[in-house]
Formats: sequence, structure tokens, C-alpha cells
Amino acid sequence: MGIIITHKTRRKTMFKDWAIKYANENYVNAFSRDFVKDMEHDESFPKSDNKYYILRYLRNRGACDKAIEGFKEMFKIFENKR
Repeated sequence: MGIIITHKTRRKTMFKDWAIKYANENYVNAFSRDFVKDMEHDESFPKSDNKYYILRYLRNRGACDKAIEGFKEMFKIFENKR
């Protein structure tokens, strides 16, 4: 009879899921909150946590400067909190 060793792997949190969960925290600015509201309704938003991939997506979709600023600020918080 062999021994089976199992371990739990932590599910990687994607940026979109994290941002939606934490958008209303005190440390999140208004631009980031607006960005998250828009992102939440964008079904084609990348299921990724790669900052540059998401930035490219936003730029290709014609996101305004305030949306880009909101994303960058929210992503900075995401990187520091995970």
C-alpha cells in the first residue's frame, strides 16, 4: 500500500476578482472605483493579473486617461496586498 501525499495549492487571485472585492475600501481613490465599476461590466476584460497585458487591452479599447490612471492605482494596491 503506497502513501499518497496531497497538498493544497492556493488558487491564484486574478486582478479583476480582487478589484471588485476591494473597490469600496477607504484606501481606493475615486478614479479606481470608477474603473472597477466599468471593468465589472466588461465581459471581455482579461482574466489575468499581468499589468502590461491589461494595459494593452485598455489602450486597444480606447480607455481614457482617467481610466488608465484608475487602473494603475488599483493595480499598485493589488500588488502590495497580495
